[in-house]
Amino acid sequence: MEANGYIYPPSYRKGMSKIWKLEVDYWWLPEGEGLTPLLRSMRQFIDFRAKSAQRPPDDRDVDVRDMAGVFRHMTLASESIGELAMTDA
Repeated sequence: MEANGYIYPPSYRKGMSKIWKLEVDYWWLPEGEGLTPLLRSMRQFIDFRAKSAQRPPDDRDVDVRDMAGVFRHMTLASESIGELAMTDA
């Protein structure tokens, strides 16, 4: 499944490690077999997000959240070249 882009959450992997008595916390196959650079990058991002969710937000997290709110309402307007329009979506 993960080779097709679906990433299992860490809690699922830990449960499978206990059941199978194998270390599959990071990847299912030994020696990282089949772990492409794209999948490796996705796993790193997901691990970062999981760790971020377990700690209280810092100033950077708040700034990113605020910026995301601004960008969420921006669209490119076709009225004139280079203008950005704010929408109430």
